[in-house]
Amino acid sequence: MIPTTGEPSIDPNYGEGTIEDSSFQLMANQYLSGGKGTISRSGTTVTVTANTTARTSVDVIGVRITLQKWDAQKKAWINLSNLGEYKSHGSTVVSGQQKVTVAKGRYRTSCFHWVQKGSKVESAYSISTFIEVK
Repeated sequence: MIPTTGEPSIDPNYGEGTIEDSSFQLMANQYLSGGKGTISRSGTTVTVTANTTARTSVDVIGVRITLQKWDAQKKAWINLSNLGEYKSHGSTVVSGQQKVTVAKGRYRTSCFHWVQKGSKVESAYSISTFIEVK
């Protein structure tokens, strides 16, 4: 069954999403300037990559990567695996990558991007287009 939510990738082997696609308040952020999550496949190996960028050096910058799979019975995306949380201190960018072997199905990545400067925290999500592993 084709997912009723989410967007299919144009490229069957590569999907991506940015916080610019999913956050209308990005321009109001003082520090958080961008974030992107991608998913690609080679056979049954899926590679998920994400990054977060800040306008200026911040105390902590991070990204948490979650792999999601379409569940046709529940008609919903389910969190399949937390693929890690990546942080950097005193920086303007952080990135992370994980490779996972998966069964056939439709997959996408959901990433939580954040920055912290003093007591101020700014955050946003990115959700990639989905790919199919056959």
